Amino acid sequence: LLQHWDVSSNQLTGTLSSALFSSSSFKNIKSFQFNSNLNLFGTIPTEIGLATSLELIEGDNNEFRGTIPSELGQLKELKYLQFDHNRLYGSFPNQYLCNISVIMIDCKNDMNDGFIHDCHCCQFCDEGGLIST
Repeated sequence: LLQHWDVSSNQLTGTLSSALFSSSSFKNIKSFQFNSNLNLFGTIPTEIGLATSLELIEGDNNEFRGTIPSELGQLKELKYLQFDHNRLYGSFPNQYLCNISVIMIDCKNDMNDGFIHDCHCCQFCDEGGLIST
């Protein structure tokens, strides 16, 4: 069974398909790395919450916009989440993220709106605008 899928730095272009996370073969994936493609854009599909075995998600250095879906709260095994260097905005409900060991998300971006408005659970915004634990 495929457990680790790394498509980082492959110059991928387009959006992440919601069908990818809905497929039965993706349910056993423990790590999904799609960072540094630079041409992945759009929103992060809410179906990402269906991949319940995920322990690691790296989606940094792309062009994602919008908010990180609250469906990430369904990923009880998630220990590492990285979405820095994207164009994400809005509030991030952190009450379900206290089990994650490492979180890296932009707190500052070019929209003049800090990403994290409520970071009192287990993370903090550093001077570079990243939230991490």
